[in-house]
Amino acid sequence: METAEQKTFFTDMNDSASRAIQEQGYQQATVEKADLVWLSTEAFPKYLIDNFNRFAVDKSFRVNHVGNSYELTRKDLLARNIQKAQRYLQKSKSALNFDFIPKTFVLPQDQSLVLSHFGESDQLIVKPCGYAQGRGIFVCSVQQLKAWLQADYKQIQAENEPGSYHAIYLVQQYVVNPLLLYNRKFDLRIYVLLTPSALYVSHFSFGRFCRLDFDLSNEDEQAHLTNACINHLKLNTVNIKSALSSMYSKTQIQNLSHDIIELIVHTVSASLFELNFKPQMFELFGFDVLITDKLQPVLMEVNSSPSLQFDNEEDLNLKKKVVHDCLNVNQSFLKVFEFKKQKGIGEGFEKFVQEGKVNEGKWKEFGDNMGRAWE
Repeated sequence: METAEQKTFFTDMNDSASRAIQEQGYQQATVEKADLVWLSTEAFPKYLIDNFNRFAVDKSFRVNHVGNSYELTRKDLLARNIQKAQRYLQKSKSALNFDFIPKTFVLPQDQSLVLSHFGESDQLIVKPCGYAQGRGIFVCSVQQLKAWLQADYKQIQAENEPGSYHAIYLVQQYVVNPLLLYNRKFDLRIYVLLTPSALYVSHFSFGRFCRLDFDLSNEDEQAHLTNACINHLKLNTVNIKSALSSMYSKTQIQNLSHDIIELIVHTVSASLFELNFKPQMFELFGFDVLITDKLQPVLMEVNSSPSLQFDNEEDLNLKKKVVHDCLNVNQSFLKVFEFKKQKGIGEGFEKFVQEGKVNEGKWKEFGDNMGRAWE
């Protein structure tokens, strides 16, 4: 018999999230009655429509998505929001900038601009907005882009309705000087939690490595793309930190940590007013961040519902810790509506934005803690 204190959940996924949720004592229930609803990105829109009335009358349940979060995770919409933020900053003569984003053009609307902007020696990366997990991404020269626009892209446009998501592509300046470990390009998957009034970053993250040594002359995608469906090589950040600590000083690594925080804050802030929050909503995002050989972070993309599938026991444990912290943070939010740091609550997440303003103390503390971990 269900007790008043028993927590219930519903999920449409079988991954590390469902295991972590059950480890916290949640019992399965129907989607209409569950205290915690953890859904795939695809299932959320229908859930939102079907349960519209519940959002109005029941403030006690939680769901793991934010309305319009595609404004942050769709490549073309994020690019548009960042461009709008850049124009505002330039107009207001602000010292802030978005130099952690490669120069970006969106096709088809920017097709007349893209070729005139880049020089013949530039390397570019082309990304389809209608696909995920690295599908359809390729690195090319300006001449190769011209040929693709004249042939392949015309065919793509002909096969899709005008304005179709599958005909929207990003063209970006390719980062030709990535930081290499073991002669290979890598990026960091960083987990970010967004709630109606705060932003959190997880200390638990991992690096995704290319399968082949980095070489600009090698056209094999396995030398350039780190997506898990293409390359299955991972290292947790402990191993990455150990490698980097022999190459850089403590101060350099702390500065990198602060720059990563700044990247995350600015990226979210560019899309924040496009999001549709209800008090019951929170969302876990996966930020993919590349580091250059100058120790500058570069945003690759933001992922909604980052994969919580696991390859091995270590991968499972890391991702369960991330989910545990998501639940703990939201439990404290639900109970007290304050974001006071409590021992044992949300230990892997550090809140550094509060009430719409950057909490400078927490920002510095987070960076210092990461820096110490990298020693």
